[in-house]
Parts: sequence; C-alpha cells; structure tokens
Amino acid sequence: MENEFAGMIGFSKIPEDSGFKKDMKNYVNKKYKFAFVVLPILYIIIYQITAIITGIKDEINYARMLIPGLVLLGIFVLVALVILIVYLLSVKKLEKGAKDGMVIKIKKQYKEDDSIKKCILILETEDGKKIKVKGKKAITVCPYISEGDKVRYHYGYPFPVEIYNKDASGVNVCPFCGFENELKSFKCAHCNNMLLK
Repeated sequence: MENEFAGMIGFSKIPEDSGFKKDMKNYVNKKYKFAFVVLPILYIIIYQITAIITGIKDEINYARMLIPGLVLLGIFVLVALVILIVYLLSVKKLEKGAKDGMVIKIKKQYKEDDSIKKCILILETEDGKKIKVKGKKAITVCPYISEGDKVRYHYGYPFPVEIYNKDASGVNVCPFCGFENELKSFKCAHCNNMLLK
C-alpha cells in the first residue's frame, strides 16, 4: 500500500488493511493476556509466602490464613476486573478509527542531559475536539513535531500519533512499540510489525 501523496508526506492507508487491523488487535490482546496469566500465579506465590511467614512467626496453622487469603484474593480479583475493563475499552477504541488534526500546543520538560523527560501534546481534530496525548505516547513523537503540524490520531493504538510529513521528521514511529524507524523501512526493526507508510 502507498501513501496518498508522493514521498513520505501524507497519511497512511495501511490502517485500513485487514491484516494490519488484525495485527493491532493481536498486539493489544497479547499485552492483556500476559496480565491475566501473571496475576493468578502472583496471587498463589504471595499467598504462600504470607502463609509461611505468618505461620513461622506466630506459629499459626494454614487454616487461620483463610481470612487473609480471601482478602488477598479479593484484591487480586479487583485488580483483574480493572485490567479487564481497561482491555475492553482498548479494544473498543480500536474500532473508533482515526481523526485528522493539528498540534496546537506542546509542553516539554527536559532532563539535565537535554533529553525530554515529559511531553504533553494537545491536538485539535478537524471537528474541533481536543485530544491530550502524554507519557511515552507523546515523548516518542515530540522531537519530530511542532505546533501547527498536521497529525492523525489513531484511537486505541499503543502509539497513536501519526505524523503527516514524515519526510521532515526523518523517522517513522512504529504505532505498536514506538520504535523510531528509518523512512525506507516497511516493518518495524524492533517488533517486526507493519509501519504506517
């Protein structure tokens, strides 16, 4: 698939590709599946350690660990429910598609070595809606954009900001992992997923 325009200026049509959509959904699923596998194992380990330490310290048998165990289980179930809700919202966001807009404000905070410590991007979509992008999602594209630049915001993507003029930025940021790839690359050098070209 090619850009709407010559060179690396323009928004990618790759997000419309069914293979790309499937890859993005699988990537999001993989992140949350890991949490659902780790949480039960973590619960069992923490419960056993707590039971052993309490049993040795207070000379209590395992039967007395039932109430603390149930409290601990409740905490882990609550955490799992929160993760499930976040996961379902993430998958739902993927279905929203993308919005074209412009960077209207950039707030940067630098470290002592002049690298970016914090970055907040305020985008305004064509329909006037403001979108705030912060954390890693903003830090990756922050060095390559300025106020007034055209961008596309992809809902649900781990790294949702697509730069309109990739030629000027000199990089193509991976929407999956945020790795800064060369413009000539079709797949990310870090995660091997398709890039927005």
